[in-house]
Amino acid sequence: MKKILLIIFLFLLASCESEKKDVVSIPVSVPERKLEVLYKTTDTYGSRMFSVPGGKENQVILRIKGGTKLKVLEIKQIQMGAILGNWYKVKYDNKTGWVSGFTFKEGEELIIPSEDDKIKNYEKQIGKKPESNPWNGKITIVDEWIKKNSNDPKSIDYLQWYQPFAQNDYWVCRVEFTVKNAFGGLVTEDILFHIKYGEIIAVVDKIGTQLY
Repeated sequence: MKKILLIIFLFLLASCESEKKDVVSIPVSVPERKLEVLYKTTDTYGSRMFSVPGGKENQVILRIKGGTKLKVLEIKQIQMGAILGNWYKVKYDNKTGWVSGFTFKEGEELIIPSEDDKIKNYEKQIGKKPESNPWNGKITIVDEWIKKNSNDPKSIDYLQWYQPFAQNDYWVCRVEFTVKNAFGGLVTEDILFHIKYGEIIAVVDKIGTQLY
């Protein structure tokens, strides 16, 4: 009886192996997904191409004539004041740079984020907003700079610390204080500190004269 069961088992095993050989693997064809190609056309007055998104006047590469159709290579959103705008990376006249979406014929959606979102957007672009000491209003990096560059650090008397705000591509920290000058006289200073990524990149007085 055992011998008969063994023969039946071997017969079934051989049948299964034979069926496996007859199975043909058919490849499944997956349709290729094409990336959408975006084009933008400059308005009647043309567009300025900048070296960086959200660029300033001294970062203009060239001006693209009006009515030019451009292929978009990349898109970035840049917070500029109260408005969050799209900037498009394009190539023109063998140059590659960035153009504001507001200079295209197709038009742009006007995006005005909340105050909290505006700060978050700026922090992605220019670093964390400088924080004031809740007890005395001082901003440490600014306080240290003033003491280091004063004739008589002990004579410094802070009159007013203002809340930092974003301008162009940096944070602005304004402070008013009195201090003794080189002749021992007391003078009042009103200075603005430009800060980016936690470092002071410029210091100007209230009339715009650059001090550092």
